[in-house]
Amino acid sequence: VTYATAAITTTTTFAVVTGCSKTITLDRSAHVLIWIDGGAYVSTVTMNNSSRVTVAMHRGGSALPNAGWREFDLQNSENASPTTVNAKGTFSLCAMETLAAGTYTYDIRARHTAGTNLVAAVVGGTSTSATPITMIIQIIYQ
Repeated sequence: VTYATAAITTTTTFAVVTGCSKTITLDRSAHVLIWIDGGAYVSTVTMNNSSRVTVAMHRGGSALPNAGWREFDLQNSENASPTTVNAKGTFSLCAMETLAAGTYTYDIRARHTAGTNLVAAVVGGTSTSATPITMIIQIIYQ
């Protein structure tokens, strides 16, 4: 189990969420299950700005090929009742891989999409923040 140790403010390029990296060593072939649960919020209080956030699991610096990513929108809205600022959202990801013996590093990365009224998001944070992230890795030997 690993936890975010600080939040990051997204850019349009994937960046590792601070503290959300874990290296495992398999002494033989195994199924590896990865679960991630976390949150994010819009980085500004400006009305009608939003963040389109992508969160993805990576292994060895590359996104997992078959699962483990999510894109979602967070919207500051003056039309909501009550008005929404620093809109928050949560995400959960799960993936399973079968890997040969070896050493592997998993991490969680986030970015936002650029565009009109699209701004950065704050992703992750410590366990006492509004948007903590937890990553659980389970190894099942064959």
